[in-house]
Amino acid sequence: MANSLLPQLLAEVKAAANSIKTSKFKEVLVLHHNDTDGLSSGAILTKAFLREKMVVRRYALEKPYPLVLKTIFDGEIIDQGQLIVITDFGSGMLSELSSINNKRYNVLILDHHAINGNDSEKIKIVNPLNHNISGNDCSASALCYQFVESLNEWNKDLSHIGALGAIGDGFIVNGRLEGVNQLSLDSAISQKLISMPNFTFLAAENFAEKLSENFAGAEITKVLDALGSIGYFKGGPDIAIKGLIDGDYKGIFTLAKPFQDEMEKEFQEFESKIQLSRTSSIQWFNLKDSFSNFGVKTVGLLCQRLRDQSHDRGLVEDDKYIAGFQYVPDEIPGLGNFPQGITKISMRVPNKLKVEIEKGKALDLTKILSPATRKVGGVVDACHKFAAATTVPIGKEEELIKYMDEIISA
Repeated sequence: MANSLLPQLLAEVKAAANSIKTSKFKEVLVLHHNDTDGLSSGAILTKAFLREKMVVRRYALEKPYPLVLKTIFDGEIIDQGQLIVITDFGSGMLSELSSINNKRYNVLILDHHAINGNDSEKIKIVNPLNHNISGNDCSASALCYQFVESLNEWNKDLSHIGALGAIGDGFIVNGRLEGVNQLSLDSAISQKLISMPNFTFLAAENFAEKLSENFAGAEITKVLDALGSIGYFKGGPDIAIKGLIDGDYKGIFTLAKPFQDEMEKEFQEFESKIQLSRTSSIQWFNLKDSFSNFGVKTVGLLCQRLRDQSHDRGLVEDDKYIAGFQYVPDEIPGLGNFPQGITKISMRVPNKLKVEIEKGKALDLTKILSPATRKVGGVVDACHKFAAATTVPIGKEEELIKYMDEIISA
């Protein structure tokens, strides 16, 4: 990342924070993703807005489903004229958000995913990609940390959570973070919230006593992903948010263990039975309504598990993209039922193919999944080069695979 580009992004972040401060909002609705980066972002924003004496309402969403967003915006969640902050998704559906919002609410998007569309009246997006800074150099949580630190300097004690989201998104390269992610890490190290070289999160002083255990950042991300996905319908995101705000890592680990045990058992059974369909360039599976009690983050975790573990056993081919489908459940915790008839597709890139993409000899996922999704009438959001997810109507799965194959072979 060119250092000359960083001040532009930080200036935009500061301007957004100053706008919030001068507007003197009394209520805020926070919508965030349910993986480690999204949960970290939600925790940072919730704590900072509470410190500003604002009434905070918060929902963890697996995806920014248009039907769900429309229900939220059309309902009586907050008063018209109040603030909505969306983080770790939203960049890929700016036109849909503009239509749903219909100039009613002040909306701020803090995100790092691929952008489709532009700012519109009452909708402001802050995204490193607008400054030619890679989304890998700026997780949503690291961006949220810069935002809240600009909101009030006392929020500097949230810097470690900003670094945690970057770790969860896999942005450690050669033992370090880069760009905006590194700014969060540097601040956390200086405050003795994280120690190096192993990204160890130091126990915070809570409830008038110092907790006795410290935890590796990589291990914390595993339990947060379990809480956010396997525990999605059982209060997992709320457990994660509270634990992050309190710095109670031991509590997070204790409460997440039943979810992790259940996840490991189910995932091992999945691997023992998996049969991948294959084309010339894609290997894929369809869970349909399996794991519906876990939520659709499951399909992404399974794709990642296949990428990281199973090639040694011949389950995946290193030169083919990995894709998985899972039907989106009707229930959204805290909001109700939303029959949508859609399926989520998650994709990952094996290491050998990743090298080819980095050399410019193969297409990254933003060039493949996004256009193919739009071609079958799906919704694009949360796409990175090496990990991506969108939603398409149920029944369009094989058509989507066909269009992606055509793009890859063109």
